[in-house]
Amino acid sequence: MKIDGEDPNSPFKLIAKKYGVSEAQVLLKWALQHKYAIIPKSSKHHRIKQNINLDSFVINSKDMETLSSLHRSDGGLAWPEGDPTLLV
Repeated sequence: MKIDGEDPNSPFKLIAKKYGVSEAQVLLKWALQHKYAIIPKSSKHHRIKQNINLDSFVINSKDMETLSSLHRSDGGLAWPEGDPTLLV
């Protein structure tokens, strides 16, 4: 599944609204809570601040399971090859 900013019922949008953060912050936090290394990038000042402010919330286990159950047609939520810990 891809993030769909146009769909008001997108799981990413609903979870982001629940925690009062952006959809990008949800994905970054999801990765951090899985102990994946992340390298966020932006040239927009407000997005850089959002990328830094990931310690302001914790995604609960139910929402983590929801996010982890989503997938893109090519294999992964955020990585085309699936679980990044398995890539070598």
